[in-house]
Amino acid sequence: MTDAQQPLNALPQGHRFQEYELVRVLGFGGFGMTYLSFDHNLDKAVAIKEYLPSGIATRTGDNSVAPQASQFQGDFAWGLERFLDEARALARFDHRHIIKVHRFFEAHGTAYIVMEYAEGETLSAFLERKWTLKEAELKAILYPVLDGLEVVHGADFLHRDIKPGNIIIRDEDNSPVLLDFGSARQAIGARSSSVTSIITPGYAPIEQYSSRGDQGPWTDIYALGGVCYRALTGEVPDDATDRMRNDPLVPVAQRCIDQARGEFLSAIDWALAVDEGDRPQSVAEWRAKLGNDLTRHAPVSVSQQRRHQDEKTVDELPNHPPLENVQKMLLSAGLADAARQLGVSARELDLIRKKYGLQLPKLVAQKKTEGGNIMAGQGSGGNVLAALCSFFIPGLGQLLQGRLLIALFQFFLAAILWLVWMGWIIHLWSVLNAARWRP
Repeated sequence: MTDAQQPLNALPQGHRFQEYELVRVLGFGGFGMTYLSFDHNLDKAVAIKEYLPSGIATRTGDNSVAPQASQFQGDFAWGLERFLDEARALARFDHRHIIKVHRFFEAHGTAYIVMEYAEGETLSAFLERKWTLKEAELKAILYPVLDGLEVVHGADFLHRDIKPGNIIIRDEDNSPVLLDFGSARQAIGARSSSVTSIITPGYAPIEQYSSRGDQGPWTDIYALGGVCYRALTGEVPDDATDRMRNDPLVPVAQRCIDQARGEFLSAIDWALAVDEGDRPQSVAEWRAKLGNDLTRHAPVSVSQQRRHQDEKTVDELPNHPPLENVQKMLLSAGLADAARQLGVSARELDLIRKKYGLQLPKLVAQKKTEGGNIMAGQGSGGNVLAALCSFFIPGLGQLLQGRLLIALFQFFLAAILWLVWMGWIIHLWSVLNAARWRP
């Protein structure tokens, strides 16, 4: 997300609470905002989701969140509890294909959920480039997500907002991960706003259009069926409300008869049945119909597409900073601070670092005291050598750490002091020598 796309009511870049520093906004909607943040205790990136229902709450001058009017106080407080309840539920899950919740806390009059930052590309963005997937490519994404979803359903919990934009393909190994659960969002929206503002047309089944709809595992299965339909046909399924009479949706088994096995296509059409009773009632039931012939790895094409995109991102960075400046700032400020100073995102700067083999500082932690900064942990070898050199040979320690101007100044100062010192030695030697030969 570019600076121009940053929402006006977002917390400012660099904002700190507890050990977290906000880097930029990752996404936002009517019920909250998600930030890329840096955990200074663990020295890693995390995602932080903020409860901010824009229809009933607003940001105040001190960065707090408060209801827009007194009549919204009850709905705001009720929604906040649902937000925390969802955080507690998600924190129980520890599955590779479900986004991991680390912790949650309350601050600024609202609440925050700290989650794993899954760096990668959304399935939505991938489909915009690829347009359609082959059966094997789709299965390599679908089956791992089903594994995670089965764990969620086993705990009597639903996602309620599955769509391509809520599935990330990780950069590191191309594995899919399901994120941005919508259970709390739907509960809040059903109480305080129109139901149609909290669902995604094409992926939401008919029971989600009513607060009294019969929702269950079949609700998430319908949404995943919609994801499959989009991946195979290149089109989002018709809205569930338009399918109630004279259903216009052409079954995928007819549209993609030459693209995939008939059994697999029929299973997708089964998941997309309008009436919830006509769909698979569990992940296990649907998986059995889909077939179990999957080789469980991400498709090669996804990996290749991601590599090409990463290289393009690095090579075409606007205002690409000189590499020597990047290295100096990485060593002195770390990834998050250097990215902010250089005017690029942390991801863009990390891509530059990886491509050109640039180094991060060996600093483990940094604590601020009243008198200044105290290094709480350092790598021993390089820093000790630099300290010794800076003591015995002024300026060399600074030069080893890449601080050229400081090093030149210290060399200049050392040269002057050395000349003064040598002058006194020569003068003293002259005086002693003259006294020695005096009659």
